[in-house]
Amino acid sequence: MGYRWIPVLACAGLLLSGCAAKPQPQPLTSDPAVKMLAEAAHLAQQDLGRLSRAEDAIAESSRTQLDRTREARAQAVVPPGWDRTTTEVFTLSYDRALGRLASLAGYRFYPTGKIPANPVMVSVKGEGRRLVDVMRDITAQMPTDMTVFLYPATRSVVLAPKN
Repeated sequence: MGYRWIPVLACAGLLLSGCAAKPQPQPLTSDPAVKMLAEAAHLAQQDLGRLSRAEDAIAESSRTQLDRTREARAQAVVPPGWDRTTTEVFTLSYDRALGRLASLAGYRFYPTGKIPANPVMVSVKGEGRRLVDVMRDITAQMPTDMTVFLYPATRSVVLAPKN
């Protein structure tokens, strides 16, 4: 009597396993609407690229010779040790990130004043960039009530509150 149910259970198992199988993915390129959307996205990307190049050209044409000179001088003046490149990528509080960067440059780090209990976290992506450029990124992410002083003569970096 128990052997009668085996073929029925086997058929039910096969049917249920067919329902549980994942359907074969349909190629999206066969749908004309998807093709049209892909073409529109490609054209929009090209237009945004052209717009970006036009905005860059307008911004460049509006810069004066004095702006170019100031930028060249700012790029040229790099304290000793800060022209090294780094590949470090990390996310730390801004005071710890400055300390780590100072040690990479061969400087000592001195935080002065009161650091908040929950300081702002900064993200650092070295990826072959100079330490001075990474320092600019950190100071751009820091709170505005703190400032960084760099003293090449004593090889020290001081983090202090603005007064």
